[in-house]
Amino acid sequence: MPAIPQGLQRGDLPWITPTAAVGDGVADDTAALQQALLDAAAINGKLLLPAGKRYRATDYVWIHNGIRE
Repeated sequence: MPAIPQGLQRGDLPWITPTAAVGDGVADDTAALQQALLDAAAINGKLLLPAGKRYRATDYVWIHNGIRE
């Protein structure tokens, strides 16, 4: 089950955060970001990238239909 961001409750807007990502700007977060995008698309949700994190992607990350703006 995808993580619910702090301050939101289940049933609020469907936000997904990349919980498996390190977000330190050094570690490769490509797979975690891709999985978070897939999770968000599966529930027609949004991807939330928390402030203060630096995600590093070393390959393409595909944004599928169903991700909301």
